[in-house]
Amino acid sequence: MLLDDYIRQWLDTFKADSVKKSSYARLECSYKTMQSKPIAQMCLADITAMDIQRYVNDLNSEGYSISTIKKQLRIVTAPLRQAAAMHEIPTDPTVGIPPARPLRHPCHHEHLCESARRWL
Repeated sequence: MLLDDYIRQWLDTFKADSVKKSSYARLECSYKTMQSKPIAQMCLADITAMDIQRYVNDLNSEGYSISTIKKQLRIVTAPLRQAAAMHEIPTDPTVGIPPARPLRHPCHHEHLCESARRWL
């Protein structure tokens, strides 16, 4: 089963009736964002911690905010944890994934330095 299909099933089965409508709407929004990414088309049982970290790194490289990256990390990791707990996949690939945090880009740093020079 693909990650995309599993998350859809997970949302319908475990979240639709157990969270507030506004929370579910945010989960749906995160899910729709994830659907356009390569990780969505990966087989659930083949996903590793490295795949998840690459996904986070790619989101950061694409300029997504830290808030969006955290939401994306949650929409991927929560269903995978549950799949592992229910023995639908052999291991939990989310183990060892560090919390999402913004990466520093050299161009961002240069921009800040340039801005600081203007004020001096």
